[in-house]
Amino acid sequence: MVKKMNLGKVIASIATLGVCLVAGSAHAQMSTVSTKGDNGIKVGSGRLHPLFGFETRYDSFVGLSETAVSPTDAASDLILHIKPGLELVIPSDTVEIGARFLLDYNAYTGATESWTSDLSKTRAAFDFNALINPKGDAKVGLVERFARSDLNTNLALPVLTISDRNDAGLHVELTPGGGALLIKPSYVNTYEHFEARDGDAGSQVTRFDYMQHTAGLTLGYKLQPKTALLLDTSLAIRNFERGASQDFDTSNLRVMAGFAGMVAPRITILAKAGYGKQFESTALEGEGFASFIGQAEIGYLYSEDTQVKLGYARSFEPTPSAGLHYSDDRIYLDARTRMGQKLLLNAGISYDQLEFPEAAGRTDDLLGFRIGPDWEFNSVVTAGLSYAFTQRTSELEVAGMQYDRHEVGAHVVVYY
Repeated sequence: MVKKMNLGKVIASIATLGVCLVAGSAHAQMSTVSTKGDNGIKVGSGRLHPLFGFETRYDSFVGLSETAVSPTDAASDLILHIKPGLELVIPSDTVEIGARFLLDYNAYTGATESWTSDLSKTRAAFDFNALINPKGDAKVGLVERFARSDLNTNLALPVLTISDRNDAGLHVELTPGGGALLIKPSYVNTYEHFEARDGDAGSQVTRFDYMQHTAGLTLGYKLQPKTALLLDTSLAIRNFERGASQDFDTSNLRVMAGFAGMVAPRITILAKAGYGKQFESTALEGEGFASFIGQAEIGYLYSEDTQVKLGYARSFEPTPSAGLHYSDDRIYLDARTRMGQKLLLNAGISYDQLEFPEAAGRTDDLLGFRIGPDWEFNSVVTAGLSYAFTQRTSELEVAGMQYDRHEVGAHVVVYY
């Protein structure tokens, strides 16, 4: 069984990583982030950018081994990623438009166990954004996002679960009085479908399929050009699609107030605190989430090209299960630095503690680490390496809920 993680060690690791990254960047020659210039195919006032990426990646956990005797006995494989795509950018004083489409074919080679080649699949992502009257005091934004991925955001599900998610949204941004005041109502419709990537993991994940309507309102008031007070509110109505889950339909209210901005020449602060409430469902009356939620983040801008962010966030996610939800307490550190003219380094570490209600009898811990240098040969070609480690422990002894996962990759991207 995977050993229980120690929170004190995690915090110490996060602090150490932050110090090392900042200290290392102090000796690097800094330069501004490169731009794509006149690359792309001219389309009216905008440009269409074709792109292609290729990656070979070793993944130590692609499923449960055929010889497994416990839920942590993993199969590994070498995966080839082929990523063609297009990006469209159209600037305008009337309607700004941005769109991006990316395919990611995952070819599992069966390098260690032949059956893993059957896991080959295509992931996809599509983003569309339009902003009407972008320079005015009344802006209207349209957003459409679709993603098919095995990196779904519901941490109650096993790691190998595929998610097909679509978000369609509309918002209005009002900035009367010269921009000191922000009033931003919004609406988002979300549909998400889940499927198991592995025959032994999460065969009942389709019971998590849902449609959600989210109405939100953000109010902001500028204290200075780079600081503001914020109030974020949202009400989300989630209806599960499968008949066996419909008794778990819930409405979820989130209210947070706080401050965001630059408090010193190199220091930014984000601090929001509030309350989350999950209203009663027909399944378990009165057992929904009702507790503190919030986020606290400090950012250090060593230079234009070196940034470090350390933060804590608390949130919750509805689930169609005995507890109706799980809470997520997350500590994270993200850092990036440019060294010289060509080398860009990104790194991050995070720790999530997932608490499920007593009725579910479950607590999970999730530790993640990633690091990767990228070398920009020119404005068209970038190549790099990456390493990621994920460790999950759980009181639920099910495949995909307990594992150590190492991912090592090399990639090249051509963006014209």
